[in-house]
Amino acid sequence: MRFQLFLGNEIEPHLESLGRLRLKVFREYPYLYEGALETEVEHLKCYSRDASGMLLALFDDADRLVGAATGLPALAPWEDASLLVFDPQREGKTFYWGEFILEKPFRGKKWGQEMYRRGEETIFRTLGFENIGIYMIRTSEADAKRPADYLDVKEFVKRRGYRLLPDAQVVWDWAPVGETRKVPHTLDAWLKRAGEF
Repeated sequence: MRFQLFLGNEIEPHLESLGRLRLKVFREYPYLYEGALETEVEHLKCYSRDASGMLLALFDDADRLVGAATGLPALAPWEDASLLVFDPQREGKTFYWGEFILEKPFRGKKWGQEMYRRGEETIFRTLGFENIGIYMIRTSEADAKRPADYLDVKEFVKRRGYRLLPDAQVVWDWAPVGETRKVPHTLDAWLKRAGEF
């Protein structure tokens, strides 16, 4: 197992494998998202277009991508306007963490914690950002689709110093697995400041 950091256009050769990983992980609860690889690769190009775009990759012993943390400055011009919820005048210079994904067999074995630590170190110390912003899908314990063994990652990010931003949500639409009609999903914004690293 090894970690490797890619910045800006160094990310481009890895977009297809990143898209496959994203589709595999986001098909699980709570996202239940079913997409197409071509669409994923096009979306992920935003990370390679910015000099501060980041891919922190985790490869297994067969050199297969099994984990990834991605991101870019929250005000990158080609990103979704919803990222403006991380207001630089209010919050300061913020880096948006777009994906934090890990294949199921590698969860609960400290790889996720180490990926967070390395990613935060890069964002705060190497890239010089004041904050990290993330979106997390809103879930409910009453959700009939919620697996019995589901571990809510919100508790994990709380322990790492992220705080929920009040009244800062976005609604993104996508079609759940097995369906064609897009439905709205609410995601809450969370923020971590450099001083809490």
